[in-house]
Amino acid sequence: MKIFYSEVHRKHYPPFEIFDGGKRVPYFENPDRMDRILSALKKTDWTEVIAPTDFGLDPIIAVHDKDYITFLASAWTEWLDSDPEVAASPKQNAFLPATFALRRKTRVPGTLLGKAGYYMMDLSACIVEGTYTAALASANCALSAAKSVISERSSAFALCRPPGHHAGKDYAGG
Repeated sequence: MKIFYSEVHRKHYPPFEIFDGGKRVPYFENPDRMDRILSALKKTDWTEVIAPTDFGLDPIIAVHDKDYITFLASAWTEWLDSDPEVAASPKQNAFLPATFALRRKTRVPGTLLGKAGYYMMDLSACIVEGTYTAALASANCALSAAKSVISERSSAFALCRPPGHHAGKDYAGG
């Protein structure tokens, strides 16, 4: 079985998430999960680990809102540019919303923190320096596995991180 995987996933590793009443806890969905899965798969004789193809943004924008993708691509650097204290120690920080939009109206807020509250649905969907590139690699793993299944009519597995199973058309979650 073809296993589509990218080491780029390691770039998404927030130092914490907010959980259980506002406590900072170690980020649960971390690279160790991939290491355990890969270790188990490499002990078999029926897997082939393959790097994903880069499909570009067109298939991603066909599924996700373009403004949401633009937000993900720029949020980290915009946040660093807006806060010298955070920029001085980026590895200890994660970009999170201060509040969440009710989403009853379709108007996206104009400020960076307002957009964070609109495009991020919980405090486990942190953004760090490598989140966007890791998410793109994860999407390319999924697309590569789908293409392989369709073209070769055999099974394939996309080992994705961040997994994206809580993401919506225009929001990150989970």
